[in-house]
Amino acid sequence: MVELITGTAGKDHVSAADVGSFNAGIIGEGTYILPRGKRMQCEKVSDNLVKVNDGDLLFKGRHIRIEPEDYEELTIENGASGTKRHDLICIHVEKNENTQIETASLVVIKGEFADTPVDPQYTQGTILEGDYTIDEYPICRVVLNGLQIESVTMLVEVAKSISELEEEIENLANTKANADEMAALAERMDSFASLPEGSTAGNEELLDVRKGANGKTYNTAGNAVREQLNEKLESMVAEDFTDAEEI
Repeated sequence: MVELITGTAGKDHVSAADVGSFNAGIIGEGTYILPRGKRMQCEKVSDNLVKVNDGDLLFKGRHIRIEPEDYEELTIENGASGTKRHDLICIHVEKNENTQIETASLVVIKGEFADTPVDPQYTQGTILEGDYTIDEYPICRVVLNGLQIESVTMLVEVAKSISELEEEIENLANTKANADEMAALAERMDSFASLPEGSTAGNEELLDVRKGANGKTYNTAGNAVREQLNEKLESMVAEDFTDAEEI
């Protein structure tokens, strides 16, 4: 059934699913950090603590936020000597089956110890279809090597704003224009310089250019053009002065 979302209905009728679907249609159906604040950058605080900074995130169209200058700290369980582990810090969205209330949180999904560890599994739901209880997506990977956190790596792309995309398109257009100009110039130079083997037409033409209208032969074609032009300009200036004196 067709429904007017952005219109007056005389009752509350715009749902989170409506807004989520709209956002997903514009930005995409994946998970994206928006170019705002500290972009939810994850950083190591200690070998048992990771900090998630403020920022805005779209998770399958749902807007999730840590307010400016706020943050969350998540506890990482101890590592073990002589082995490694991958943990994932995930955005976790859950819908209460009884009340239908949806909530979001950050959770740590602990991996298994191994010489060559892999990322642990997380729950992939269907939040866009609405038929889900839990939906998750990792925003960063925490690598433990022995007892220490070796690295914290972001896993979510930072989306570009419309103004950033416009600037990139303009730069690409300028680059394309410059490239086209250079290609045209190169083609002209190639057609000028690439003569058939044994051809002397180009040489004869260049030698002809070096012979000035004044009967003088110049050492280069460029000098022939420049010096004759200067002579002509000087002659024109001299004539102007002569005319002025006669008046």
